[in-house]
Amino acid sequence: MGFPLIGKFIVKLLNKMNYTIIPLDNLDFFENYDLYFEPSDEILVFDVGAYHGDWALNFKNKFANAKIFCFEPLKSNFEVLVKKTSKTNNIITINKAISNETGQSTFHITKNKYSSSLLEPKDEFFNGNIETRLTTVDTINLLDIIINEKLDRINLLKMDIQGMEFKVLQNLDEKITMIDLIYIEVNFQPQYQNSETFFEINSYLESKNFQFLNLTHVRKDRGKAIFTEALYVNKQKMLT
Repeated sequence: MGFPLIGKFIVKLLNKMNYTIIPLDNLDFFENYDLYFEPSDEILVFDVGAYHGDWALNFKNKFANAKIFCFEPLKSNFEVLVKKTSKTNNIITINKAISNETGQSTFHITKNKYSSSLLEPKDEFFNGNIETRLTTVDTINLLDIIINEKLDRINLLKMDIQGMEFKVLQNLDEKITMIDLIYIEVNFQPQYQNSETFFEINSYLESKNFQFLNLTHVRKDRGKAIFTEALYVNKQKMLT
């Protein structure tokens, strides 16, 4: 199998950084999770940027005993999320944005709502799909949730929050070591104001003893890699 979605440029670049890219038979990464979890395991998952809940439902189909906290700030998306997941055991829906602080914040809504963000989008990346309006959403940081829920381990943190990923990771500080796997959207080009790219995120996670595993679904614009999802494993936690 080759790399029809990743592209030669990204593979060569990561190889130069001493990473080995292994093509996936299943590009949604669920096969990768099988390396670390058994189908019967009681897995604790945070789905940050849950949108309509499709990812969470697919995960529950694979790991029936998983407990998933789904965070979605937009009311219209949240209503769909609740409707789609209400009959599924152990999916907890929370109508808040995960941020680096708890309170309220301005939220930038784009024409296609899955691009909406706490950060202001850059005009050049959205080709007419730029924000249509602003709203205010409730925010909470992961540290508060960890304390409130008395958590000592998160098995999987999935984040797709349009440029806020790095800030959320930094806010965790040393608590990041309680996470086993991180599945995260990363940008090769900054699409939002004051956002970081894959390279800053990768460097930070390596400094916290996470190992880069793989990429999936590299999206391109006119031949240029724009964004993808990356999977990381906590070297220490997965040994215990």
